[in-house]
Amino acid sequence: MRVLIIVALLIASSFNLFSQDYSVVADKALSQNEIVSLLPPLGSLIDSAQKHSPLLKIQEADILIRELAIRAEKRDWMKNFGFDAGVRYGMMDNIVVSREVDTDIDRLNKEVRYNAGFFFRVPFSMLFDNTNTKLRQQEQVRAKYEYERVFSDLKRLIITQYNNILMSHKTMLIRAEHVATYNIQLVRAEKDFLEGNININEYSRFNEMYSQARVELETNKIEFLTNYQVLQEIIGVKIDLNW
Repeated sequence: MRVLIIVALLIASSFNLFSQDYSVVADKALSQNEIVSLLPPLGSLIDSAQKHSPLLKIQEADILIRELAIRAEKRDWMKNFGFDAGVRYGMMDNIVVSREVDTDIDRLNKEVRYNAGFFFRVPFSMLFDNTNTKLRQQEQVRAKYEYERVFSDLKRLIITQYNNILMSHKTMLIRAEHVATYNIQLVRAEKDFLEGNININEYSRFNEMYSQARVELETNKIEFLTNYQVLQEIIGVKIDLNW
């Protein structure tokens, strides 16, 4: 039971550190009027995705599997070719033609004989039907086209997510200005309320506007961080903003 509690505390602690790290990113992003200069170039993000994206690695593995299947199909052909050699030693039966008596003389001699030969055997189905090889080749072509399709979709995702970060950052700056404006109004309203210039309802209205502005800013911060984290997942590497 104690072990489970410790593990739970460690997980909670790491989650808090993770949240704090990304909160720092959002707070630092708020201090910048433009975030484009802090992000890696769009082309660099696409290159990183091509090298590290798990989606593309799956497609690359599929292409390699198809290529190995073609090689295996070609190696099967080599099983039908061969070279055979052997050595024999013992009493060999030799026939000698005698010109003097015009007859064949059968002699037994002890000797060593060598033999070698090349063989080739192919079933007729393999000679006239190479469907399997063509199938493997077309599967490889299809895998390559699938890679290009996934890569094209991935580039669109990166471009979309990149622009989402820019948009959410702009919106976050606007929300921050609203919070600052409503905070000034709330301070004035509090002073007017204490001096009796406005009633409690008017003061509550300013307080509610300020609270709503803060909620919208925090919501936008989460949206910005979500876009930032999703882009990291798409390209397969962590994005370090150049502060």
